[in-house]
Amino acid sequence: MAISSKFKNILNKSKAFFTKAALIILKVIFAIVLVQVLLVGVVFGINHYYRTPLQQFCSEVELNKPVSDVITLAEGHSFFILDMRDKYDRVGILNHRAHYFRYECAITVVNDVVTETKMVIAD
Repeated sequence: MAISSKFKNILNKSKAFFTKAALIILKVIFAIVLVQVLLVGVVFGINHYYRTPLQQFCSEVELNKPVSDVITLAEGHSFFILDMRDKYDRVGILNHRAHYFRYECAITVVNDVVTETKMVIAD
């Protein structure tokens, strides 16, 4: 009889221990998943923050317009300009100089006139 009650007592203590351990493990897993979701949200938010102004600018560039007008407009928005007309008949307008979350409005130029625009990832 005494062995049976000791066994039940040990069994109850081990159940309580494993229940607490399982709850702690679940809380840690939940915290890790929550941190990952928050980080992904922050990255998407930063990406949207940096992409949107240049995307709007690029969509407003008119075809068959002198590229000098587009460059002047881009300078007014404080975008970084890569003038590659000499080698590639292209002008690249970047949202900023840093290496992360950098986008480019790639403008194709023929005879100093805009013929095509497209948004590309610059990194």
